[in-house]
Amino acid sequence: MDDLYDSDILEWSEHQAEMLRRVAANDRLNSESPDWLNIIEEIESVGREQLRAVETLLLCLTSLARSAVVVMVSHSLNRLNPLNR
Repeated sequence: MDDLYDSDILEWSEHQAEMLRRVAANDRLNSESPDWLNIIEEIESVGREQLRAVETLLLCLTSLARSAVVVMVSHSLNRLNPLNR
């Protein structure tokens, strides 16, 4: 099953999901067992990817907010400057 993890992650994940459903339902898996180490690694990976996505969005929002403040201050200063009237 490790070979499938390396060669076709989608098929591996579908197979693992089916086995986990069977374990949850207390069904017998015969001689096969879930690929626990890779399942754990994938779950941790999903969490890290989500965290990175949130961090990236926060950086974008911070940058946009900073740009908006600069534009607002610039417009305010231009209105206050008597030479611009």
